[in-house]
Amino acid sequence: MPTYWKMILWQKSTWDKMGKSLISKQERQEPSVDIKRDAEVVICMIKNEAQERDINISTHIDHTLPMLFGDNWQIKQILTRLLSNAIKFTPPRGLVSLNIKYTYPAGFFIAITDTSVGMGSTESLINVLLEIQPMIKSHDGTFHIERSQDQGTTVRVCFPNIKSMSLSSFEGLLSVMLQDDGLDKD
Repeated sequence: MPTYWKMILWQKSTWDKMGKSLISKQERQEPSVDIKRDAEVVICMIKNEAQERDINISTHIDHTLPMLFGDNWQIKQILTRLLSNAIKFTPPRGLVSLNIKYTYPAGFFIAITDTSVGMGSTESLINVLLEIQPMIKSHDGTFHIERSQDQGTTVRVCFPNIKSMSLSSFEGLLSVMLQDDGLDKD
């Protein structure tokens, strides 16, 4: 195979690899999620279910939240699954609360609390967490559960600050890839 074809194939392969890597990072790192707006949308979606069951929903959302770097659909799914599960197992005249705040440099903190005897059965809660765990991890997030027979259940989800890749980082990555393959030599 002629050298120029090898060079073209190498370049295509390199750009394909780099493109896939950058796209997966970019999907997670673009400031694409207005978590305040998404939380309000999810609350509107589940409000009827809560009203039918005579459950109050309380929200405390920081009004100065920055954009969350991440996947909009996944963040909505996390909120929807946790809030729906809390409503499902909260008795009539109970309370489900959603708190979202942001602190720098730590990141975003989401707490969903119910006043039931716990967010349903242990099996139901485990199933919900198994569904959302990959979504939380894809945002480098963590979750923690606090359960009390007298005070209900709180699920806390934390998403750290993630900065988007700057142009200089991209140029540095390209330079390293070229050096590794020995093609930056004059």
